[in-house]
Amino acid sequence: MKKKPNKIIALALIFLLILGFSGARQTSAYFNDTESSSDNVFTASSLDFSLNSPDDFAPEVMPDVNVSRTVNVSNDGSLGFDYRVKTENPVGALCPALDLTASLDSGAGITEPLNTFNIGPFTFGAPENWDFTVSFNNDEASYQEETCNFSIVFDG
Repeated sequence: MKKKPNKIIALALIFLLILGFSGARQTSAYFNDTESSSDNVFTASSLDFSLNSPDDFAPEVMPDVNVSRTVNVSNDGSLGFDYRVKTENPVGALCPALDLTASLDSGAGITEPLNTFNIGPFTFGAPENWDFTVSFNNDEASYQEETCNFSIVFDG
């Protein structure tokens, strides 16, 4: 007798499931969104600068005579830029005895030891002229006939 109520319940559940699924309709579920931005303008520009200075700079530095060099910085692109000035690859026994002074557009100079010279950043404003002056920070006779080779690097 217990089997009959179980069969009736099972048949009722099957009937309800068939009845429920027969009324289901197809649905579409997805996101669709369109945004427009009519006032935007996209442009491309160039970022480039150049340095102008006389070639072959190899002066003799003496305790009472400083040597100078001028470097012109020009913006060759259409964007502004920031840059740093530093020395690289100081080689020679004379290098630790030298200071480097940099003056932008005849302004106040910044003096640091040549071996660790690193200044900036600077924001380029117009054609700029840098004056670099090398001077002794030590006048010992042991530096006589010694040399120092280095590069001045502009990182933009």
